[in-house]
Amino acid sequence: MIKKDQVLDKGKMKWATSQEILEHGNKLLNKTLRTQKGIKTIPEDLLLQIVGVKQRGSIGTMLEEYYYDIQPGNEAVPDFKEAGVELKSTPVKKLQSGIFSAKERLVLGVINYLNEANVTFEESSFYIKNKSIMLLSYLHEKDKVVGDLKFKISKLLVYENFSEEDKKIIRSDWEKINKKIRDGKAHELSEGDTLYLAACTKSATSKNRRPQNNGPDAKPRAYSYKPGYMTYLTRQFLGTVDDKTESVTRGDNVKDFEKYIVNKFSPYIGMSTKKLLEKFKVDTVAKSKYAILANRILGVNKQKIEEFEKANIKMKTIQLKHTGMPKEAMSFPSIKFNKFIEEDWDDEENVLRGQLEQKFFFVIFRCNKDCEAGDSKFLEKVMFWNMPATDIDGGVKNQWDKMQNAVRLSNVDKFPKSSDGKIVHIRPHGRNSEDVDILPNGESTTKRCFWINQNYLKEVVKENK
Repeated sequence: MIKKDQVLDKGKMKWATSQEILEHGNKLLNKTLRTQKGIKTIPEDLLLQIVGVKQRGSIGTMLEEYYYDIQPGNEAVPDFKEAGVELKSTPVKKLQSGIFSAKERLVLGVINYLNEANVTFEESSFYIKNKSIMLLSYLHEKDKVVGDLKFKISKLLVYENFSEEDKKIIRSDWEKINKKIRDGKAHELSEGDTLYLAACTKSATSKNRRPQNNGPDAKPRAYSYKPGYMTYLTRQFLGTVDDKTESVTRGDNVKDFEKYIVNKFSPYIGMSTKKLLEKFKVDTVAKSKYAILANRILGVNKQKIEEFEKANIKMKTIQLKHTGMPKEAMSFPSIKFNKFIEEDWDDEENVLRGQLEQKFFFVIFRCNKDCEAGDSKFLEKVMFWNMPATDIDGGVKNQWDKMQNAVRLSNVDKFPKSSDGKIVHIRPHGRNSEDVDILPNGESTTKRCFWINQNYLKEVVKENK
């Protein structure tokens, strides 16, 4: 309970304990900032803001300044200093199935490369600032004003109360990020480096850079919990379960998750797909039979793997010709021209870079010489991979820039081709000729997407031992 003697001379609330903070947060459950009054009254013009990219911080600011009446500043300490609690707000979305998902990652503070290079995990800004989080999650509804968004979650997110498995992975993630910072390789950081805790881009423009020790200035990044991990937490808090998801570890004491997964496939390397499909009772005419087979090898009978979903790991089955060349390039979702032309490469909402920075798990099948004559493939290898930051910010960015300029000019002839770059190219991605998007000049054209080049994939697979 809030007591009278907890009011400071300047009228600010002195939140002394996490319980007081939580109790005040709980008052917002299934209510809005308009219907549930805070310590101070929120001005009507703020409540009438439309939720959008440009106002993403407005709800958090209102919770700080008006609902809790605090002014935390930009220090690497928790917002509620006396209680040691950080305040975070984040949107959740309701899927057509009726279950909830996180709408985005949870950003946990900008990384100071100079300071973080010389600290332990317990001394890090991530741990000090986020070991106890007051999490308030609201239901995202397009075009609704801020004051009418309903809050669905009010929880104290305490790191020490996480499962031992999650704490182990998060600490390992931090150590991977920290090693690159210590080695002067902050410019090579990527979200695909880690599983649950990521170093996400935190900049509105590609001109921003921050200094590091013994290395070139690097783009600003922030610690964050990945969207998949936030979705996992959201469903735990709301008591909803995705019945299409299954755990692969099932509580096993896993020291190295990636090694654990790779070892699951080891007994079957070199075995023909025909024998594997028979052994694991997979329908040989199923369109996604190789993806189903990979799940069965991992002991998963459902569509999705819980740990992969939490870590934003994308499983891809790759079929190689007997020469080692992939049978096809690897595609990404279609570009939405009207949004694409407004993006900045280093904006944290950049779609393509976000897709490329995720971690992939490749299950690789290879054809024998007579593969084209029949089904004579075999399981050659499996591997975790994420595209190096140097490739993303080098070759990919060049093609992305060309594509953005071409779309702005509505010049389809200028779209990058596979011969224009080593890593990615653009080509149609519509279901048919009627699956189109609208260019800035009003003309329609077949939907396009970025594809990773076959030659590049060939080298990626070849180099992995």
